[in-house]
Amino acid sequence: MTHWPKWWYNVVLWVRDVILRPSFEPSVVIVRAALRILFAVGGGLLLVVAAVYLSRIWIAEAYIRSALEKRGFENVALHITKLGVNGIEIENFASGKPDNHPPLQIGAMRVDWNLGALQHGYIDALVVSDVSVSINQTDAGLFIGDAPLIPTHPATPSQTNFHLGRVSLDNANIEFVSASGTASVLVAGDYDRGTGGRFDADLSTANYGWQTHAIQNAVATVSATVTPDLAFYGRIVSSAGLVVSETGYPDLTFSAEFSGADLTALVNDRENANAEMVFSASAPFVALDSLATYAQTLELFAGAVPSEAAITATGHVYYKSGVFILENKQPDYLTVSTDTGLALGLSAPVGSRLVEWSPLIKYLNFNYAIAGLKASPADGSVTLVRSGTEPWTIDSLFSASAWNDTDFSLVPGRVTYSGLIDGFKIDGDTLFTGGATRLRTNNMVLSNLLLDGEFSISGDLRAREGFVTVPKGCITVKQPQAKTTNGTFDFADAKFCPPTTGPIVLRVSQSADNEFTLDADGVLSASNFDAQVGETTFSGKPPEAALNLKVRNRTAVAETTISGGRLNFNDRINFSRMTGGGQAIYREGDIMMAGDIHSLTLTDLALPVTFSPLVFSGAFSLREAAALFTGGLATPSGREFSNLEGMYDLKTGTGQAKIEFGLSNFNSVIQPADILPLLKGLVENAAGEADGEIFIDFAGGGIQSGGNFALKDFTFNGPTRAVTQTAGLNLDADFESLSPFKTNGVQTATIDLIDLDALKLENGEVYFEAPGDDTLRIQSAVWPWFGGSLGIYEGAIPLNGRIVTIPLEVKNIDMADLFDFLDINGLSGEGRLDGRLPIVVEDGEARIEGGSLRASGVGIIEYKSIALENAANSAGDAGKLAFDALSSFEFERLELDVDGSLSGEIQIGVRMEGNSDAVVSNAGINYNIRINAPILGLREQYQAQQEEKRKVIDELSERYGVELEFGEAEKLQPGE
Repeated sequence: MTHWPKWWYNVVLWVRDVILRPSFEPSVVIVRAALRILFAVGGGLLLVVAAVYLSRIWIAEAYIRSALEKRGFENVALHITKLGVNGIEIENFASGKPDNHPPLQIGAMRVDWNLGALQHGYIDALVVSDVSVSINQTDAGLFIGDAPLIPTHPATPSQTNFHLGRVSLDNANIEFVSASGTASVLVAGDYDRGTGGRFDADLSTANYGWQTHAIQNAVATVSATVTPDLAFYGRIVSSAGLVVSETGYPDLTFSAEFSGADLTALVNDRENANAEMVFSASAPFVALDSLATYAQTLELFAGAVPSEAAITATGHVYYKSGVFILENKQPDYLTVSTDTGLALGLSAPVGSRLVEWSPLIKYLNFNYAIAGLKASPADGSVTLVRSGTEPWTIDSLFSASAWNDTDFSLVPGRVTYSGLIDGFKIDGDTLFTGGATRLRTNNMVLSNLLLDGEFSISGDLRAREGFVTVPKGCITVKQPQAKTTNGTFDFADAKFCPPTTGPIVLRVSQSADNEFTLDADGVLSASNFDAQVGETTFSGKPPEAALNLKVRNRTAVAETTISGGRLNFNDRINFSRMTGGGQAIYREGDIMMAGDIHSLTLTDLALPVTFSPLVFSGAFSLREAAALFTGGLATPSGREFSNLEGMYDLKTGTGQAKIEFGLSNFNSVIQPADILPLLKGLVENAAGEADGEIFIDFAGGGIQSGGNFALKDFTFNGPTRAVTQTAGLNLDADFESLSPFKTNGVQTATIDLIDLDALKLENGEVYFEAPGDDTLRIQSAVWPWFGGSLGIYEGAIPLNGRIVTIPLEVKNIDMADLFDFLDINGLSGEGRLDGRLPIVVEDGEARIEGGSLRASGVGIIEYKSIALENAANSAGDAGKLAFDALSSFEFERLELDVDGSLSGEIQIGVRMEGNSDAVVSNAGINYNIRINAPILGLREQYQAQQEEKRKVIDELSERYGVELEFGEAEKLQPGE
């Protein structure tokens, strides 16, 4: 039985008497009312306190869950098993989506605190075991569930230090999850404010990555000690396989030693935090595939990127007074060396800051040097500064002495760049001096790419797109050269100038599937161009090319419009005044082209006969060094007269072409001299038909040609002014070669008429042959002439000069017919003449050189004229004797020497020996006479006489009403 204390029994009695028993004493009533109120309130309070005490764990769970959900943790689950003034014990804490593996789960956790100490930011102990954390890694960041591990906008750090008396982690497993795999970190350790502590962690992964970068088959060990004052020291040792672009490489090692002081400052008070890490990494063979993403870009300028490299790196990282610093502690803090000997070193003066990172100011500054080449190294510097949320400003310098490598050689150069970087966008200006003396890319070697330039550069790195703008002027390269598997190409003063729409803009981009593109518009030109492609050469000034250039990976396509220029082809043909357009494609060392030539003037064709400039227009294509062309040929005035088609292989210098021409009638628009300049002054006012074919074979850089020509009823004035007209020329000839000029045997031509007004050659036949020795050999070209013949017999006419000699021969002409034709009053004769009248044609003029005629036997000359008799009577005895002898002179020898221009005066020397019955002595008489005869004047006089005769005939016909023929009227005697 329980015995109550006596004082407790007295209290009960007092309550009964004072509060419960009725009383009407005023003082008692007042006290009794006050006590009743007090006991009622106190009892209620006791009930509330009892209720709170009984439900304190549930309230704490709700409060903690609400606070975590406000921070982004989803579906928080926890079970508080004990809640006291000094601590909380929690089992099975979890947060995340309701599945079997929530992102964060803690099997057991104990938090000890002291109410007074808690007000000053102290927690006595935090003991955690069986921890499982799943951190999701995406392009946007790191998340525990949907809660960001690092808030996008972190709150301002508290200035109140938050201290832990003791922290204990047991079996804490953190998993980093990405699309390519998972990495696990197992952490265990203990820290006590009085004794310090130690933590250990193990990292392992089979395959883990973020975007294109990953770690494969990695193992790492982390150990750290913490002093009672929260200074910490540690070491990391690891090995892993580096994965870039989903390709793995083993044997990557990494080690680091880190130290720091005041962990609470590092977490809460950034102004007083200090931390340092010294790290090193090495990998004997690591692929630089991170550069391979831009390999196509680099190959345009520097050849292939190395496939493997040995990487070593050392560095120091500091966190001090709220600023993150990467500081240089030795001459080269980072070195990347390749298996080709190339090495990249990042350096700065010892103690300088390379990276500075604070809430307001971000600053990066480092020097770098590239060594390991066959010449002096290149070096430069980069400085990046950002204030607050402003864009980054960048200033960089690249300078180099001469470089020599198997794929490229560079002259001393310098590049500066300054501008802005805002996120992934850049915008700045650069000055460039230098270039490459040799650059190998794909199947091409470029040389002498030396230039000075000022450029503006802008782009979006995330979009993989950039623009290079030349704000003013042209890009000029003095002596560039290109060598491909097909040949060499040399330029002088090559220029790429702005298009008509604005400055030069080069657009560079790269698609998600790594397709590199470059686009540009401009005008390409050069003062001189020399090319050797196999057996083919070109030299001269190339045409200007307005082009739209598109480069896709290793293929370049240019839509081009050309104009002007003058190029020599194989020292044979000149191309000039070129206009046209088309498309050119460069791929794997091969050039393909297709387009239209609007106009291409061909001059200096290396044929035995010099052609006038011919204008080609048509289509062409080039593929695998084989050119195809088809079109038409015209005179410079635009008169088309032939078709041209053919094929030519630039490598072998072989090909074929065919020219088909045909003119139904020559007229004032087109004349033979428009095609063959040597006919100028010889052949004019041509009419008739001409057609034929020329076959051209290209071989070894030379040209072989042949063909056939046909002339039908061809009529023209000339040749030369000495001939009024040549009519009825018909020719059908085959030529085995045009260079040299060679016919297929003997050819035949017929000529109806060669009209010299006073002398007509009719119905002639010419048999000729060109044997290929630059001569035209005439077997026979004969016209009937005064009872005999005039012609060429076994003559050779040279074709390789401006002077042509025609060896005319005279055979057995009848002097009686000749004198009848001359129609000199009182002159007649008998006899036969033979001889030669060589005609030399030069610059459209014809002359007789060394002509001579000889009488083949005896003959008679009779010259009886009143005028001659009057002249003889006034000439004295000797003169009278000479003139009397001519009235009936029997010659035994008669010789005539003929020289002079057919368009001017002919000098004729006459020598005669014989006797005359008209003189008494009848002794032997010698005559030596010199006559100057203006042939054209005589011809014009003859034409005037004939015109006067026609007028007389016309008057007589009209007077007597009869029609008289011209020949009949000539027979009329005076008075009839």
